[in-house]
Amino acid sequence: MAGACLCHVESPVMVSHPEVGLSATADPQAAAADPWDVVIVGAGPAGSATATQVAKHGLRVLLLDREHLPRPKVCGCCLSPLALSELDNLSNQNNARLQLPIQPLQNLTVASQGHAASVPYATGGVLSRINLDTQLAHHAVLARTAWLPNTRALYWKDENECVAITVQTNNETPYRIQTRRLVLAAGLHDAVRYDNSHSAESRRRKRPPNNRIGLG
Repeated sequence: MAGACLCHVESPVMVSHPEVGLSATADPQAAAADPWDVVIVGAGPAGSATATQVAKHGLRVLLLDREHLPRPKVCGCCLSPLALSELDNLSNQNNARLQLPIQPLQNLTVASQGHAASVPYATGGVLSRINLDTQLAHHAVLARTAWLPNTRALYWKDENECVAITVQTNNETPYRIQTRRLVLAAGLHDAVRYDNSHSAESRRRKRPPNNRIGLG
């Protein structure tokens, strides 16, 4: 591909994957029973970190994801110094500190149009998303976040003083969850849509300007 650029960051050793999955702490019946203070869609680093921060204030928080944990991910393994600082701060939000086997980075290789260059990159760290995502979600559960995996959020709509979310667990019959606040942290491929079936005006999704692509 013309103009393509490949970045490769080296770490000294491979990181082991967690062998035990994160079991659900909520079921569809419990999730739909009463309105939540906050529902977070997406158990990636952003969603799980948000869940931990909110739950520590005593609010009822539900974290859901369309898959189970652990799960494989091919991107997002490289952590900048700022990310490492954020993880350290997050670890201090809970009585049980995060145990993340982060490995330091050594070199950065950039390749484009038949040319490559390597430079020292002795900053930041690397950790598999299988490990990172599972550990962060478990950290949120320890902060009393309710965890509901294998649950796909289909669409949402405003309803009186709450937000109603239609979800589907294990590809079974869709059902509704109510929450006072909704956080969509489902990533770039987020397919959760606003239900405008009873409205002539649809809501356009807002995207931040000057998006950047990171390493790893």
